[in-house]
Amino acid sequence: MDWRVAREDTVREILREAELYISAQVQLSIAADQRAVTVSGAIATILTAITAAGLAAFLSSSPNFDIVYAATVSGTIMMIALCCAIYAARPVPFRPPGNCPEMWYDDDFGVKINIQLGHQAEIYNAFIKENNATLARNAVWIRLSLFLTVAAPIAGVLVAVL
Repeated sequence: MDWRVAREDTVREILREAELYISAQVQLSIAADQRAVTVSGAIATILTAITAAGLAAFLSSSPNFDIVYAATVSGTIMMIALCCAIYAARPVPFRPPGNCPEMWYDDDFGVKINIQLGHQAEIYNAFIKENNATLARNAVWIRLSLFLTVAAPIAGVLVAVL
C-alpha cells in the first residue's frame, strides 16, 4: 500500500483495527493457555486414578493382569496426552499491540504522520500473522491431547477384553 497517498484518518482507522485484532489475539492466547493448564490438571488427576488402579490390581493377593495391562496401556496414553497439554500451555513468544518510544528515530519526525502510521500498520500485519501461526501451532497440541484422553480408556477396555 502506498501510504504517501492515503488519508490520515483512513490510516488511523486501519491502525486502530489492527490494534483491536492483536488485542483480541492476546485474549485468545490467554484463554487457550488457561484451557491447556486446566486440561493438564484434569488429565493428571485421571492418570493418578489409572495408576492407582493398576498398582492395586498388581499388588493384590491374586493379581488381575487384565486390569494391570489395561491400566498400563491407558496410563501410557494418558501420560502422552498430559505431555501434549503441558506443551500447549508452555510460554511462547507473542506480539502485543503498541511499540516502544525508543523505536522512533530522529529522522521519523520529518516524515508525514500517515506514512509513519502506515509503517506501523505493516508491522502490526506481521504481528497478526505471527500470532495466528502461534495460536494454530498450540491448538494442534491441545487437540491431540484431548483426542488421546478420549482414546485412552477405549484402548484400555480393548486390552482388557481382548
